[in-house]
Amino acid sequence: MSTSSARPRARRASGGTASGVRRAPAPWAMITVLCAAGICVALVQAMIFPLVPSLPGMLDTSAADATWVVSATLMAAAVATPVSGRLGDMVGKRRVVLANLGFLVLGSLLCAASSSLLPMVAGRALQGLAMGTIPLGISIMREELTARQMATGIAVMSATMGIGGSIGMPLSALVLAVASWQMMFLLVGALGAVCALAVLLVVPPSRVTTPGRFDLVGALGLAVVLVSLLLVVTRGSEWGWGSARIVGLAVTVVVVLGWWVRFELRTRDALVDLRVSARPTMVWANLAALALGFAMYPQGLAFPQMLNAPTSTGYGLGVDMVVAGLVIGTGGLTMLLMAPLAARFIVVRGARASLAVAGCLAALSYALPLVWHDEPWHFALASIVMCGGLAFGMGALPQLVMSAVPVGESGAANGVNALMRSLGLAVSGAVVSIVLATSTVEAGGATYPSLSSLQLSYGVTLLAALLVVVCAWRVPRAGAVVAGAAGR
Repeated sequence: MSTSSARPRARRASGGTASGVRRAPAPWAMITVLCAAGICVALVQAMIFPLVPSLPGMLDTSAADATWVVSATLMAAAVATPVSGRLGDMVGKRRVVLANLGFLVLGSLLCAASSSLLPMVAGRALQGLAMGTIPLGISIMREELTARQMATGIAVMSATMGIGGSIGMPLSALVLAVASWQMMFLLVGALGAVCALAVLLVVPPSRVTTPGRFDLVGALGLAVVLVSLLLVVTRGSEWGWGSARIVGLAVTVVVVLGWWVRFELRTRDALVDLRVSARPTMVWANLAALALGFAMYPQGLAFPQMLNAPTSTGYGLGVDMVVAGLVIGTGGLTMLLMAPLAARFIVVRGARASLAVAGCLAALSYALPLVWHDEPWHFALASIVMCGGLAFGMGALPQLVMSAVPVGESGAANGVNALMRSLGLAVSGAVVSIVLATSTVEAGGATYPSLSSLQLSYGVTLLAALLVVVCAWRVPRAGAVVAGAAGR
């Protein structure tokens, strides 16, 4: 027999001091600490890229198996993000943030001590479990801040994913240039420990919790769907799109997803409230997150390839990885500077308009290298435009999500939206890799994508960016308001 999927009513957490008086948070200190934690966990995705060519030799494994070091983090993050959001709503968001940072520290230490593939993959998976910190930080801000403070805080917190991704590659390349790869992981672990201590000292216990039973069956079902889907996307070219493994995984996705939807609709304490997710604002916000995630990826893959490729390819600039990382890293600084401006824009013009601006800027950022790609500053300009757009888009998406859900479900809803962005990144990685492999050139005994394949990848991504604009136009106007703490 079916049961209602409605959540139990949110309740105010007692929290606070021994005297029963809840400690008032220092707003800007809390924003700073949560954003620092967001940047720390976002570093995990990009920090490994300069190390990828060396992984087979380091871990005594094949190049194909070494790619699991990258895939493990992506898969763990995809599963952990919605689960962290739901647990945060149930037991308190600060507790789950601290647990996530603990996984980050433990995973970093395990990676630093690894000399073979399996412990390195396990460590990277533990690091990936921390990715739920960013949507949880956004939800904490909704509970604790006034509307004006929240607009700025959420915009900056949302931007930390792009900031960490932009500075992760040049930072790790610099560490590798002056120290060992073990030091790279130890540095991230130390940053995670400092952030955990700061969260414990500055961020108060959750103001609102939603009691209930954790949906373990739903979480396991979602994990099967996501891992199978990511394996299809990331391994399809390697294993063969028509191979038994890929076909079997694709069938698993369809069958288990159908069962999971039916199960979640019949479960009272569902991991994901699908009825809420079916609201028009949520549908278009999640589709926009998917498209924006797709648009983020080529900046970190195709731009460095054009910068690193030798001049004999006919398009390459022949710069080293550190310089390429610094060129692309200009975008991270742009996001940090643009986030407060984006927050102000959202307050004045609304989240719909901000999301449309994001799509237009992202499209422009890929139109630029179609025309200009002869100097490093051309790519710096494109990266600046892209990351400026991400500041507007990542600030707008949580506002749209939180305008559609009650405060007691904001952690889970933001987690699902972040999951959609991660899936967009994964799909983009597969699509762009296929496009770049369609046409190659030989130079200096190595194989590089041709200029035509690189430009085709920019064109495909430009279309994804324009889809963000369509989604912004389709969001109901009621979803354009700044959600949350108004009037407190």
